[in-house]
Amino acid sequence: MADAHDAPSITAISLDGPSVRLRPITRADYGFMWQCRTHPEILYLWMQDRTLPSFEQYAHELDGSLSSKALTTLLIETIDGSAPVGYVFAYDFSAFDHTAFISIVIHPTYVRYGWAAEASILFLNYLFTYFDLRKTSIEVFSFNQIALAPLLQLGARVEGRFRGQRYYQGAYHDVIRLAIMREEWDLVAPRLLAALMHDDGHKAEANPFVPLPLEAESQVQQDASENNGSPRRKRRPRQTVGSQSTP
Repeated sequence: MADAHDAPSITAISLDGPSVRLRPITRADYGFMWQCRTHPEILYLWMQDRTLPSFEQYAHELDGSLSSKALTTLLIETIDGSAPVGYVFAYDFSAFDHTAFISIVIHPTYVRYGWAAEASILFLNYLFTYFDLRKTSIEVFSFNQIALAPLLQLGARVEGRFRGQRYYQGAYHDVIRLAIMREEWDLVAPRLLAALMHDDGHKAEANPFVPLPLEAESQVQQDASENNGSPRRKRRPRQTVGSQSTP
């Protein structure tokens, strides 16, 4: 019989960071989420739908997603609860493979504060703690450096490039899939969480919330200039944070 001292320690986790917190979605949040869904600066993050739903249509879709499609959806708000800044969700959960996709949506007003990376750490820690997940994946456009750089810093690894996958602004753009395995998260989580909470023992480490310079074509494999699947030269839309799916 295993000694009781061999059992892993059980501790509570926090959904609060230094700047933002994660909390459950309520119907009072639907208006803000609809603003994100239809905001002209981040419409290209929802290329699969290509529609501008009315608030009533979106509320109906969100009701269905929260009850069945999404594994979990949480609002991102400022730590004092004064303003919502975005939301995170996990979807396409496989109970057989123990995998899921995640998405982070930040309202354009709050881009470049580092809050997306902070929320990502809190969300990944929540998912790997409360769900029997083996792997989480996320997809972003290859031109979206403001999303790619922090994800790579958080330990996500590039698994593939889907060439010419999404049409936008008269061109076909690559989609990059990144993923982090549970064992990889277990290795980086203590450092990231300690840095998040400004632990004295991690002051010398790089701030995980400041995007480092990143050349997409050197960090995420070869550029689509060698890509035979894209019929036109790519134009680069304004960058923001998020991925292609929505609840």
